[in-house]
Amino acid sequence: MQWLLLVEDDEAAAALITARLADSPWRIERAVTLGQTYARLENVGDEGPAAILLDLNLPDSEGFSTVSALIGMVPHLPIVVITGILNDELRLQVVESGAQEFVLKSHLDDLELLVSTAIARQRHRNHALAMAVTAGMRSQGSAETPSSLLDTNPLLRRSANAVASLRESLPQVFDQFAARYRTILDRSIEAASYRGHERPVADIKQMARDLGVINCAPRDVVDIHLGVLEDLAQVVHPERVIAMAEEGRVVAMELMGYLALHYRDHAPFRFGSVGTT
Repeated sequence: MQWLLLVEDDEAAAALITARLADSPWRIERAVTLGQTYARLENVGDEGPAAILLDLNLPDSEGFSTVSALIGMVPHLPIVVITGILNDELRLQVVESGAQEFVLKSHLDDLELLVSTAIARQRHRNHALAMAVTAGMRSQGSAETPSSLLDTNPLLRRSANAVASLRESLPQVFDQFAARYRTILDRSIEAASYRGHERPVADIKQMARDLGVINCAPRDVVDIHLGVLEDLAQVVHPERVIAMAEEGRVVAMELMGYLALHYRDHAPFRFGSVGTT
């Protein structure tokens, strides 16, 4: 049975929302702080919530920073903000930041329909992002992403299972990134060895952006780097492997740097502390 994560510290409001969804297809689990929400989402495995119902004012976070922080952590889960604050400017800000719905606590009659709509919208958004990543990979000459990955919504699974590495959760996508990294590494070595060859900075930046879109972490960059070197060690002369390892450290650090910039620009609270306002 699918479930919803209700993030609400007020007992009366939580009881009202739960009652409104009593006949829905979802079971309700609850957190009362942003810190509890983080802990719950980090330990869900593959069975993440279908959506998050979020109050903006919590004991450890208030206002717009609450939804910003949560979107930064799980950008591919649908978030329905349920609040008692009637503020058109805030509503627009919340929706533009990535939340799917903004609902007043005094208007919960159609809550089940609103949650269903939010889930459907997020599914289409994730699919569009997956298609964009796939197109980027194809333009780089990588193998096509199997359609089955898109059909099963890999980005949603990726964000729900935050503790799993890219290599573990999406091995085919990992292999595609590894192929891109190998190409970048070859071009970077050529640039270092031959005058007139430019370093593939644009390709490094694009790969970092694509890694960021599917919520990758620095450890995924390390996994890609080490995986490529392990494969090369089986087929390339040892001196060549040493040279690629040296250049690879530079490329990997650049990837991590651009990945950090991506999160700063698109999800500023991704690595922030709980309760940041």
